[in-house]
Amino acid sequence: MFLFTMVENNINDVFLAIGTIGPVLIGIAAIFSYRLSLKIRKAEWLSELYHKFYENKDFREIRRILDYNAYEPDKFNKLKETLKTYEDIELVENFVNYLNFFEFICVLREMKQLTTKEINYLFQYYIENLKKHKFVKKFLEEQGFECTLSLLNKNRC
Repeated sequence: MFLFTMVENNINDVFLAIGTIGPVLIGIAAIFSYRLSLKIRKAEWLSELYHKFYENKDFREIRRILDYNAYEPDKFNKLKETLKTYEDIELVENFVNYLNFFEFICVLREMKQLTTKEINYLFQYYIENLKKHKFVKKFLEEQGFECTLSLLNKNRC
């Protein structure tokens, strides 16, 4: 009888331990699963931002004009003049949409949805490229792109 009581107590202790530790282990597993899910969703979201920026035809045109200004000075000078005169409204709209993308990126950083590191990985070259052109900074100031200006005024995002 003593042996049976001892075994019964040990079994009860084991079930009590499982009942106590089990939910803790399940909770820890749920936290890890949630974090992994967030990382996967964020990677998908960053991929969407990447595709929007690099595959958009209008963005490609503006990137090319700003990036290859020495090789295509006519297009570069046309953009500079158009931002003063608004002669080619479609070009102005494409440029404003390009800048709005960076404004959106900046807002996401301010909301802590994107980190500076992520922005640098994906867009630092083009942020630095915007910074190189005085007429771009002037346009940003005149048109109220304050968040984008904050990206340009820091050494790195």
